[in-house]
Amino acid sequence: MSALALDLATATGWAVWSAPGEVAYGVWRLPAITHFGIRLDKYRSWLLQAIDQNGVTAVGYELPWIAPHTNQRTAHLLIGMAAHTAQIASERGLICEALNVRQVRKHFIGKNLPRKEAKAATIAQCRAYGFDPQDDNEADAIATLSFFLTKRRVPTGFREIQEAA
Repeated sequence: MSALALDLATATGWAVWSAPGEVAYGVWRLPAITHFGIRLDKYRSWLLQAIDQNGVTAVGYELPWIAPHTNQRTAHLLIGMAAHTAQIASERGLICEALNVRQVRKHFIGKNLPRKEAKAATIAQCRAYGFDPQDDNEADAIATLSFFLTKRRVPTGFREIQEAA
């Protein structure tokens, strides 16, 4: 199994586990295009490429969190990205699961904190486990990957999964 975890946003954090001890991660930035359909098409193209290049057989992504202060256009985009992710996984016959961010945080940092504090704690926890995320998008993707694989009892070979199991 090769798993892809996503922290969906205009700066989408991603993490790929391909074999015990093999984790790659980064951020893909959605081009600043105003047309909603074109933005989703760019995301779709990137996601298909990521799946193909990494031989992905399973995808886990954070459910979009639409807070009361969330801009309506942002909410529309996040829900569209989540829908495209689920649709592509279905088309490809991939395992796919939308994951609750509160459960991911509880798994990875041991508790739920306010957003800003949770982001800092997730980065710190990633670094404690030997990862070097450049920002919270990468850190959230790593945390999502950890939770996604732990739920499936996948023997990953990277430290946080073994400690959490």
